[in-house]
Amino acid sequence: GNLIAWQKAKAWPFGWEIMVYDFESGYRNQLTTNFYYDMGAKVHNNQVTWYGWDGHDFEIYLYDHTTHQLSQITSNHFDDVSPVIWNGEIAWEAYPAVEADIYLWKDGNIRKLSANIDDDLNPRIWNGQVVWQGFDGDDFKIYLFNGERTIKLTSNTYDDVDPDIHDGVITWMGYYDNWDSEIFVSNGSETKQ
Repeated sequence: GNLIAWQKAKAWPFGWEIMVYDFESGYRNQLTTNFYYDMGAKVHNNQVTWYGWDGHDFEIYLYDHTTHQLSQITSNHFDDVSPVIWNGEIAWEAYPAVEADIYLWKDGNIRKLSANIDDDLNPRIWNGQVVWQGFDGDDFKIYLFNGERTIKLTSNTYDDVDPDIHDGVITWMGYYDNWDSEIFVSNGSETKQ
């Protein structure tokens, strides 16, 4: 769309604030004004998401530029961080226990996507589909939530990390020879190096 958003530093100990700028109208606004840390702004179309400290832990927030409405998406007793957004759906990593899990907010409902006892990190979202890297006890694998269920895309003996998705195509780095990374691509059923 026409928006950019960023985090703006204030002098210590006053944290960070989230700013937004609309190229079309020239509208510039500071979305947060508090003494906490608001970070990691991501934009899609006319919406901005970020994570911010609420005085107890980090929570996920959403700003709709069309309506100028600010909403707090999560309100719990654990950290919610690293949100990504696509068409009003938000995915993020959260720490309800020692390890991280992946969550999705869609149509006002929160759904946990990952279901293991190890870390699930680095979510990316496109058109209702979410990809992330998850530790399986031996190394990191790539997982895909296809809009209905979670699928483990990789099953090998090396780390697969830093996934991304767009137009249904998933990419990631795989440490195939355990020395340097190679780029892999998948359409959800077929994978190529």
